[in-house]
Amino acid sequence: MYTGAYLKRDRITYADYSDYSLAYDSSESPFINDNAGKPINPTQRTTNRWYYKKQSHELRISTPKDSQVRFVGGLFLQRQQHDIENRYEIPGLAQDQWVTGYPNTWWLTQEVRLDKDYAAFGEVSYDILPRFTLTAGLRVF
Repeated sequence: MYTGAYLKRDRITYADYSDYSLAYDSSESPFINDNAGKPINPTQRTTNRWYYKKQSHELRISTPKDSQVRFVGGLFLQRQQHDIENRYEIPGLAQDQWVTGYPNTWWLTQEVRLDKDYAAFGEVSYDILPRFTLTAGLRVF
């Protein structure tokens, strides 16, 4: 038996970050300037880009259920990848205050993450008596 799945989700969101930026960045606002060196409104907005991929595969082999000795075994693989970028932008921000290469960006969070999971598993059952079964199994991951 084989079971597999694949998911791809791309999401871009834009959000008003005023509540946070006005409450916490107001104390820094004399240092948040335009290109002329004049203080500007520190109100921020965010642009969030999240790309997500996930796939999983499982291959399982088993013997018939009515056998005195039964076996189930298989292999499993899962791979998931996150590519995340969150930009905190202040319109009109001086170029020398940008995160390099990101216009008007006051703060940048970037994360690329890859998770891989592998497993092999097996189980053997032996019917010693009609109402007594001995079972042993192992999973390595």
